[in-house]
Order: sequence, then structure tokens, then C-alpha cells
Amino acid sequence: GRAGERYFVLRADMGLTTRITQDADRELKDRYGILAYAMAAVNALTQAEPIHYRLTIDGSEIETEGIACLVANVSDIGAFNLTLDKRVDPGDGLLDVFVATNLGESLRSMAADLLRLQEGAAAGFQRWQAREVAIQTDPPQPVYADGDEFSHTPLTIQVVPGALKVLVAREEEKA
Repeated sequence: GRAGERYFVLRADMGLTTRITQDADRELKDRYGILAYAMAAVNALTQAEPIHYRLTIDGSEIETEGIACLVANVSDIGAFNLTLDKRVDPGDGLLDVFVATNLGESLRSMAADLLRLQEGAAAGFQRWQAREVAIQTDPPQPVYADGDEFSHTPLTIQVVPGALKVLVAREEEKA
């Protein structure tokens, strides 16, 4: 994906998920490892407030409220083997746009995914697919991409099909 002159590979997000990334700082990760994200999530959840999202997805306008918005090229959340939606395909030439609208449903759904009790879309999320999404928020939000500070709202994100070249060793070279 690309926003302006900046690119990302996995995911751009704002809202609760960005707050978790910010709170799971280097000191906390060095001390508690992967549990730093769980600790940061508990802290962020106590302060989560609804955000008004105005999305323009391939020209169609959508207004909704939620606690987080993610623009994903892959389904993996990156921690605890959690996924957003098994239908996300990094090779389909589209970005998947998610807004977490129901905190309780979102958490239950992700827990069920972690325990492998659920397949498919995560409950508590709205989902769209897009070649381009313009995002405005009230209040304005910082945006993180691939785990790093990236931008802020408002911003427009476009898919960049075929932008990443991947080299894979031949079978005989792997040994």
C-alpha cells in the first residue's frame, strides 16, 4: 500500500491498535516479551473511545464509528497467531479495510480465532475491499504502518499491485 510517498507491506492502522503499538514500547517489550502487547492492550482498552470514520472506498462514501481502522494486505495481526479474516489475500490486488465497531464482539471473535474455534470473518468488524481508500477521522488519529509511526489522518491509501519483488531460492540451493 502507499500513502503519499510512503509505502507499507502488511497493514496500516489507527485507533485502538495504534495505541497498543505505542504503549508496547521497547522497555516493556524487553522486559515482558510478547506479553508486552497483552499488557498494552489492557491499558488501551480502558481508554478506548469511539472514533468517527468517514471513508471513501473506490469513490463510495461510508460513515461509521469504531475503535480502530485497519487497512490490510495480510490477515495476520502479528501477535498470538491472531488473524483478521481468512479471506484476506495479499495477491488479489486489493486492500482489505476493517473498522472494529463492537469491542466485545471483536475480542470474543479474536479469542475464538486464537483457539481455532472460528473460521472466516472476525465478528465485530466491518469489512470492505478497495483499490483506494481515503480516511478522515474525528478526532484526527496517528497512523502506524507495519508497526512504525507512519502518518496521520486524513490520508489516502492506494494499493500498489506487484510493487514487491520476492526472491526465493531454488530447491537445490536451500540445502
